[in-house]
Formats: sequence, structure tokens, C-alpha cells
Amino acid sequence: MNIVDLWELCLGVEYDENLLVDGLEDWFKLQPRHQSILDCACGTGFPSIKLLQKGYNVTCSDASTDMLNRFEANALKCGVVEKPVCVRWQELANHFNECFDIVMCRGSSLIYIDGWEEDAVPKRIAISEALLNFRKCLKPGGVLYVDTTTEENLLNTGPEKTKFGPIAIQGKEVYLDEVVYTDRNNNTRRWHTKVTINGVVHEFDRHSHYLPHETLIEMLQEVGFKKINKIKIKGEMYTSFEARL
Repeated sequence: MNIVDLWELCLGVEYDENLLVDGLEDWFKLQPRHQSILDCACGTGFPSIKLLQKGYNVTCSDASTDMLNRFEANALKCGVVEKPVCVRWQELANHFNECFDIVMCRGSSLIYIDGWEEDAVPKRIAISEALLNFRKCLKPGGVLYVDTTTEENLLNTGPEKTKFGPIAIQGKEVYLDEVVYTDRNNNTRRWHTKVTINGVVHEFDRHSHYLPHETLIEMLQEVGFKKINKIKIKGEMYTSFEARL
């Protein structure tokens, strides 16, 4: 099992995709414009392939070639013709300067910047560079949708333990066990994930930023966003924000 397989299993265990798509559609309807959308953390296509099926104009990008290879395979199965773009967040504006009404970076992806395909402790400056590029990709009056760790999980002082299963996925019995360790002194979190599929155990470690909500808001303000609000999205397990210019 590789990180792409792990990601898709976690999505299957943790989300109701149809419910999340409904929640995003409800939010789109509240926006002055949503004709052009960039999902800059599209991964393997969750949930953007369903949005494309519904007729939304979504451009998809990601920095992981493995994720995008799976995206194309998933899109093909769903009858969707979409060629995602492989580009790092820090270089988005070179490709999409002032192109979109909405930029989405969801799935708590931001905190893993530059540490996804190869586990590494991420650097804080990389988040600022990404947020600046998100802003530059927006048309005047556009809005950024970004989500991150919940306040409850950020405030936990001990290891966070989560268990799912047994759950049947593609005819297999799946258990998911995850423990998250937070190092506030170094602003990092370590995620230890164990997936058991039909009795076979697969284990992974990943690092991410420890990013309090107030710090994210400050960083958004520093790159030029003026109006930043916490929003509730039906079907979303993370805390979501909208940031306007």
C-alpha cells in the first residue's frame, strides 16, 4: 500500500462524499460568483470529480504526480474528461494569475505543504508563499476556501487517538487506527496511521504543521486578505474559512 491508497481509504472511511458535495454547493450559492473554481489540492479527485459531473467549471491541480495519476483513472471511470495540472502551490500564480472566482484548498491539505509524498517537517515560510499564490490566482472580488485542523484537536494536550472499523470498502474489511502527537515547541504534528485490510497491517508516519486558527488568520491577513470568516460546511470534518480580498 502506498500513500495514494492510504489517502483514498481514509476518505472512504471518514467522509460521506455526497453530503460534502451538497455542503460545498450550498456555499457556492452564497458567493457573488462561482463560474470559475480552482481546486488546488485535488488529490485523487475527491470531491472535484463529482463537482465536474454536476457541471461546475473546476480546474484541478496538485503537486503529487501519484495523486494525479489516480485522479485521471478515477475521472475516466466516472466519464469525466479533465486533465489536472501538476504544480506546486508556490508556483500557482505563474500558471493562473487572476483566473478564478474561487480557489479551494481543502482536506486540511495546507498543513502538509512540501511534506506529502516524502515525509518531512514542513517549513512555515512555505505556507505564506502558498497563501500569497492563492490570492494572486483570484480575480478581483474572489474568495479563498481553506480548511484546517479543528480547534478541539488543536487544544488537545495528549495524543489524539481515532479508530474506525470494521468498514467494508471494495469488498475488503478495513480498520483505521490513527494517533496524532503534537509538538507545540516546534509547531509540528506527527501522524501515525495503521490501516488493517483483511488482517494485513500497513503503517505510515507523516508530519504536518501545528497551525492554530489565529495564526492562519494572521498569515492570510499578511498576504492581503481583508475579510476572513469561519464557516460551517455540511459534510466537512475540518474547520473551514473563507478569505476575501
